[in-house]
Amino acid sequence: MMESAKLRAENRVRELTGENEAQASRIEEMIADFEKMKQELMASNAQKDQMIANLTGQINLLNSNVKEKDASLEEKLYTFEFEKKRMDVEMQKIRDSRTGLQNKNAGLQQDLDSIKNEMANLRFNLTRQDDGVKRLSEQAQLKDEKLKELQSELDSLNIRLREKDETISKLNNNVNLLKKELGK
Repeated sequence: MMESAKLRAENRVRELTGENEAQASRIEEMIADFEKMKQELMASNAQKDQMIANLTGQINLLNSNVKEKDASLEEKLYTFEFEKKRMDVEMQKIRDSRTGLQNKNAGLQQDLDSIKNEMANLRFNLTRQDDGVKRLSEQAQLKDEKLKELQSELDSLNIRLREKDETISKLNNNVNLLKKELGK
């Protein structure tokens, strides 16, 4: 029995040794796999660290660009606000000027209306005066015609007066001749 127990124990030792060797072999494989995986992970981590470093550099560059853009935008915003205020002042001046011009235009329109009324009155008076001038012209023409007639009559009378003066002169000469002849 002892021998059978010894045999069993030896068998059991062999079994356990085989199992132990198999497990040791498996552990070595697992360690080799682990080392390989560790190397791959370290390589992967190195790549990722490099990528992170690159991305961090890009982020820093972008942050720097954003800060520059923010500063530029703030400057542009300040310039825009300044220009907006300046334009608002200019627009108010233009509005005030436009209001002044509109008021001036209204005054000029009133003056123009007044001048138009005055012109209408002057035209009416001119037309009335033209009618008066026409009447006076017609009267003057009639008087000129009458004057021509009277001048013609006067010329005719002057001719007759000269003829009579000549006749009187002849008669006086004849009377004087007769007086001389009678006086002799």
